[in-house]
Amino acid sequence: NDRLVVRLEPPDSFDPTRSAYKVCSYGGTNMYDESHYFISRSLVLAKYAAPPPPTPPPSSPPPSPTPADALALSKPRMSTGHSTTFAEKFLAKVTDGKSKTFGKSKKNKNPWFSAKVTLENQQPVRSVTVTRDTKNKPSKAKKYLDGFEVWVGKKAGEKAVKCGGPFAWSKIKKGPVTTPCDSAKSKHRYVTIILPGTRKTLAFGEIEVR
Repeated sequence: NDRLVVRLEPPDSFDPTRSAYKVCSYGGTNMYDESHYFISRSLVLAKYAAPPPPTPPPSSPPPSPTPADALALSKPRMSTGHSTTFAEKFLAKVTDGKSKTFGKSKKNKNPWFSAKVTLENQQPVRSVTVTRDTKNKPSKAKKYLDGFEVWVGKKAGEKAVKCGGPFAWSKIKKGPVTTPCDSAKSKHRYVTIILPGTRKTLAFGEIEVR
């Protein structure tokens, strides 16, 4: 059937880590002309050095650090005239990821909202981000947040360390306002948002603490 099967055995001196064999066919008149050798199933053996190992691909740069996740908030409290249930509903609205479902206080003097931060590895609060509500018209949202301040303390409503503020509407209307809390300590586990003034209503869309 025109088929020839040949069993090839390498010599004892064959070192597979330093050399190898390939099978070629010879189709020319000059046995030293390498252009006439083809890789195929044939009877001609040619010895060659093993190819060098492939060059390893360049190492990829280390991944960029990902932003820290927002810290969990609990035990919300609000200024005089607000029940615990009211404060809990307020917290749920300002941590749902939707600035249109905003929390809104009752009208009173210097209204504030506080929540306890679950610290990671006892690291202090690093920053607080507040986003205005985007459901109301800018003119109304301005009344609810223009001039707000951010504080941290050991208990709800305590103004121990000021993180930032008062923030002007010109900054608030552009988007989320982030303020660092460089002087906060691990003992300051409550974040407070306060709107100074008489007969004020505090309202905002989202809060994130990192």
